[in-house]
Amino acid sequence: GAVRLAAHLIRGDDEEDISLYYAGAVLARDVEPGESVELTLRLRAPAEPGRYVLEFDMVSEHLSWFEDLGSPTVRHEFVVE
Repeated sequence: GAVRLAAHLIRGDDEEDISLYYAGAVLARDVEPGESVELTLRLRAPAEPGRYVLEFDMVSEHLSWFEDLGSPTVRHEFVVE
């Protein structure tokens, strides 16, 4: 399947998953090991104030999340006021 960058939305206070696929971007082409590409995600802030975490992971559609295969994720904490 297609490989995408996905952002999980997590409530920061209790680490509760809010949305497994909050936003995503498709890789336009194959990316070789060690190569990098720039992707743009458009996100809407959650409606409720509070602390949140966006956790970024790659996914091979219908196959596996990269984290499940041992790849680290990237997390970004933010606050909605």
